Amino acid sequence: DIATIFSSVAPRLMKAMSEVCAHKAYLKPAETALALCACLERRQWKTTLFPLRQLEGIGPVLSKQLLQSGISSFADLQCADPRRLEALCKKNYPWGNTMKHKLVSVPSQVKLEIL
Repeated sequence: DIATIFSSVAPRLMKAMSEVCAHKAYLKPAETALALCACLERRQWKTTLFPLRQLEGIGPVLSKQLLQSGISSFADLQCADPRRLEALCKKNYPWGNTMKHKLVSVPSQVKLEIL
C-alpha cells in the first residue's frame, strides 16, 4: 500500500541511507537523505507554498485562506491575533488560541551543518 510506504518505510529508509553515507564520509548525499527523510515524515516538501499544513487542524483549504490573507509562515501565524485567525478561517473561539498554542511544538528555523 502506497500510504504505508510513505508513512513508515520511506522515512526509515532515508534515515538509514543518511547514516550509511555519513559513516562512509559521503556528506552531501547524507545531508540530502536527511532532508528527504524530514520531508517524508512531515508529508511536506521544503519548498511548499503551504508550510502551515504541517499543523494539525490546518488543511489545504485553511492554508490557502491564510495565504491569501498574508499569513504564509509560522512567524506570520505567531504574530497574528487569534480572533483575526478565527474570522479569516470562519472558525469559532478558541480555535485561534489553539493554533497559536500548537506553534510551541514547531521548532525554530534550524540549520544543519555537517563538518
